[in-house]
Amino acid sequence: MSYRLIQNILDTQLATVSDLPVLIKQNESGALEARYDRYVRSTLLPAETVDLTMGLSGFDQMQGLFQIDVFMPADDGIDGSNYMADQIIAAFPSSNTLTSGSVSVRILKVWLEPSQQSTNYLMTPVMIRWQTCIARP
Repeated sequence: MSYRLIQNILDTQLATVSDLPVLIKQNESGALEARYDRYVRSTLLPAETVDLTMGLSGFDQMQGLFQIDVFMPADDGIDGSNYMADQIIAAFPSSNTLTSGSVSVRILKVWLEPSQQSTNYLMTPVMIRWQTCIARP
């Protein structure tokens, strides 16, 4: 399995977004969040692996979602959040393939989920459906 490589490929692509606020990657200290009024958080959400071929050797299809949560200050309107979501969506065009070494991740679909309001932040999730085929060891 190559979840580490998949997450690195997707996080590296996310880091190319211009005007990206602070990026907090999955399982990084929550204390970082309290220091910033604007930030994004990335999370890899793998789905079930599919066997593409029979036998011990062959290929597995790995797939899932890459969720990017955009956090903007509460009561600051929706424009900044939508702008950042648009920038992220533009960095992950559908049918694009991102490659690092022997792993290639195909972007299948990108969409915006409804924003959620909390006391301090407006969180806007951007969802990216991805897929890759990995040779079995």
